[in-house]
Amino acid sequence: LVVVVMLYSFKWYTALSVNLLRIFISFLLFGSATSLIYSLCGGILSFCVMLLISRLKKPSFSVIGVSICGGVAHNIGQICAAVLLLDELRIAFYLPVLIIVGAITGTLIGLIAMPILKHPIFKKI
Repeated sequence: LVVVVMLYSFKWYTALSVNLLRIFISFLLFGSATSLIYSLCGGILSFCVMLLISRLKKPSFSVIGVSICGGVAHNIGQICAAVLLLDELRIAFYLPVLIIVGAITGTLIGLIAMPILKHPIFKKI
């Protein structure tokens, strides 16, 4: 949610910095090396997809559409990391379920982000 709001309210590199800081703080507090790899793969792919899609001129995507794409990309990034780390392609069979879950969570995050972005404090810097 924070990254989606920042993507629309701040410069892209500020949003990326917060995204990476969030990943590393989570790793330091709760994670392991493998969880860091999964989080980085999901977080960076998700951010790149959301950045590209949010910058498209035509067709333009809503905040919800951008968030859905980010949620799906996050899960794809984590599955790719798992396939590479575990050397097991069958993990990719979870992808259809994770795409649905990513779309649902992306929708919820987009719905929550919309009224936040309408607040005057979040005018584009």
